[in-house]
Amino acid sequence: MTVLPVDSQRLLRYTGTGAERSGGNVRKRFSGAGRLLYRKEVDEIRFQATVGISAAARKAWPALGRRCRLSLAGVAAAIILALQLMGSAQAAAKVIPVALIDPFSGPFGPVGIAYAQELAFMVKKVNRSGALGRYKLKLVLFDDKVSPAVAQLDAEKAADEGIHYLVQGLGSNVAFALVHWLKKHNRNHPKDKILYLNYASIDPGLSNGDCGFYHFNFDANVNMKMAALVSYIKSQKEIHKVFLINMDYSYGHAVDEAAREMLQRARPDIKIVGDLFTPIGKVKDYTPFVYQIKQSGAQAVITGNWGADMALLGKAAGQARLTGIRFFTFYAGMPGTPQAIGDIGAGRIMQITPWVATVKSSETRLATEFKAEYHTDWYYGSQVYLTGMLAKAIEEAGTDDPTRVALHLEGMHYDSPVGDVYMRADNNAAVMPMYLSILEKGVKPYLQGTDMQWRAVGRIPAISMMLPSSCHMVRPKAAVLYNAYYDNTGQ
Repeated sequence: MTVLPVDSQRLLRYTGTGAERSGGNVRKRFSGAGRLLYRKEVDEIRFQATVGISAAARKAWPALGRRCRLSLAGVAAAIILALQLMGSAQAAAKVIPVALIDPFSGPFGPVGIAYAQELAFMVKKVNRSGALGRYKLKLVLFDDKVSPAVAQLDAEKAADEGIHYLVQGLGSNVAFALVHWLKKHNRNHPKDKILYLNYASIDPGLSNGDCGFYHFNFDANVNMKMAALVSYIKSQKEIHKVFLINMDYSYGHAVDEAAREMLQRARPDIKIVGDLFTPIGKVKDYTPFVYQIKQSGAQAVITGNWGADMALLGKAAGQARLTGIRFFTFYAGMPGTPQAIGDIGAGRIMQITPWVATVKSSETRLATEFKAEYHTDWYYGSQVYLTGMLAKAIEEAGTDDPTRVALHLEGMHYDSPVGDVYMRADNNAAVMPMYLSILEKGVKPYLQGTDMQWRAVGRIPAISMMLPSSCHMVRPKAAVLYNAYYDNTGQ
């Protein structure tokens, strides 16, 4: 298999779609998973990966981008030319392949595509900056369909292809499967270890009981985000009744548990008037659940829903005109979700994120560049410091060896556009500043296709996101436990 470096943006490849060479011929193989798109620019050949998406999903995520068709002959010519163009670049730099294992088809495909675009954008930035020295990153995409079993197979394929770095973030159920696979793989292949970089799977167990030296978390976990939301709810004296609705898997249950425990401590007068779990990616119409919310008399809803499950919940709430009920969310800002919710969400929906467009920083410039290139909104803040910290660790280690890179990642401070990001060495989980924001009309820069934007209402400093950890990981002899903020107990 040949995979081209993402720094030239010539090829994005994921499982089920690709190009094969047989003798002197190049054949294109299509599957239901997706299709390669070709676009010729002034000075480069560029490929983009996308997937077959239903009409309903395209309406929910209108900014996924344009499609075009490419003939078999065109594919062959483009790939051959791209291979020729990449030769000199590969000769000058050692390429480090990075496997992105996420959904690129099905109900969560649009979210996976959005992240792949943002990660590819940042990989290109890092490669062009020279921060990696003699190395360059290239991205290889695998479609896991949010299936733990498929993700483990994808990880095996990546290992067979000589890939030593995995990136994943969509679905804590997938993350747990990858963590267990990773520990087994690294134990059985001590000279061929793999490093797993987790950008958004935030079940607290991943940085506590199921932590591991070769697994790094780059997003605040459920407990950290819930603590920030509850600290705000605590001050809202008009809220006395709260409805909980979450996705029925480990992450959703973690959100539910954290909300119950923290609300009880912060505001024991608040009553939980509803508690629902919905099957992940299976609900097509949230209207019956919204009716239950309306009948409960709740003044607020807390949800960790994401992707299609957040977009459809918000859309149903808007159609039911749930005025007077506020939504406290983790992921209402995912690309396409505010558009699906519509104007009715303005002034009522809040989210907790590591970046907000209305807070001016160098990330604002990145967001503007990204939107100009991909015609969709920038959302994930974690990819900025994931790529930046990885590049810094590789540069400091002077090698791409996963163990030595991991030793430089732990305990690292990284000067991100929004402040210091610190990778805890006791559980390999990053802490970073977080922002609480509310969706409002008339706030610029507008989200794609709307006259709305998220306005920051509060900033939570990184040190406040430090929570005690029960992690007890097996560490290499060279590792030095170091925590610049607290000691190992979190006290």
